[in-house]
Amino acid sequence: MKDLVIRQADDRETFDVAVGQEFSLNLREIPTSGFVWKLELRGGLHQIADDRVLPPEPAFGGGALRVIRLRAVTPGESRIVARLERAWASENPPRERCEFTVRVK
Repeated sequence: MKDLVIRQADDRETFDVAVGQEFSLNLREIPTSGFVWKLELRGGLHQIADDRVLPPEPAFGGGALRVIRLRAVTPGESRIVARLERAWASENPPRERCEFTVRVK
């Protein structure tokens, strides 16, 4: 089975996975800007890893790819809400927001 990868461009999409299946959520961010992704997992999903992958030749102020590994643990409809925000300014609206639906079967 091909590994499922959900990206920012998939905002508002729905994905089907099996109980026990692992998959990735890949989100672009610029760590030095102070903006980082905060996740809210609703339903039967569990976060198992969180890594930042830098490009082969990082540049000052350059972007990175945040790779978050998730596992489907219980059947039903789950949601992932991702907000790009600064930790010290969480009362402000997020710079970007993505939401994904995951149906666990």
